[in-house]
Amino acid sequence: MTRLAAGLAAGAALLLASLSGARADAKHGKVVFQRCYACHSVEDGESALQGPNLRGVVGRRAGTAPGFEYSPAMIEVGAKRRLDWTRKTLDAFLADPQLFVPGTSMSMPPLRQAAERRDVIDYLEQAAKASSGGAKTPAR
Repeated sequence: MTRLAAGLAAGAALLLASLSGARADAKHGKVVFQRCYACHSVEDGESALQGPNLRGVVGRRAGTAPGFEYSPAMIEVGAKRRLDWTRKTLDAFLADPQLFVPGTSMSMPPLRQAAERRDVIDYLEQAAKASSGGAKTPAR
């Protein structure tokens, strides 16, 4: 094997390894989350929107954010199936909301790219941890 071929093979192996173990990027997640701002907020106490406030969503039971009127489908998955929003369940929901919770009123097109879903979820987690004094951050 020539040096060039060996170098290319090593580079490809590193690239594949970095892609398979890709880390979440909350800054990119904030950019992707811009698609969600028409209906959702991550600002503490903001609730006058079409969708529930997502501050602290990671770890919360589905369909239970105070002050929001959820679809019967979302209430059912929270109450009867006891669905909690984890990184795994949020990933599945964002990949295809209608498939994951048939009858949900969330009409967002699915986030098809796993990296975008991962980054949005990381942003939501970071927002929940951030202080509510000034910076816009998501997660409720």
